[in-house]
Amino acid sequence: MPRKVPAKKTTFGADLIEGMKQVLEHQRGKIELEQVWRKPIDVKAIRQRVKMSQAEFARTYGISKRALQEWEQGGRQPDSAARILDRHCEKSRS
Repeated sequence: MPRKVPAKKTTFGADLIEGMKQVLEHQRGKIELEQVWRKPIDVKAIRQRVKMSQAEFARTYGISKRALQEWEQGGRQPDSAARILDRHCEKSRS
């Protein structure tokens, strides 16, 4: 019979509860919370580095050309999945 390995103790639950308490205090106006913004991705620079047109890049990575144009013009930033794809493109083609 395989031996059981004790689970590592984490603070996830306690951290989650503390975070929710802070959210409630913020909602009630008792504290100010710091806003954290993601670092913008320069999608155009990545595309140019891999020497692809917008159409090629969009087709290769399954992104609509319109979404790619909006990212490059700063109208929108890629969602989490697209950000991962962008990082992959940047690393694999550099």
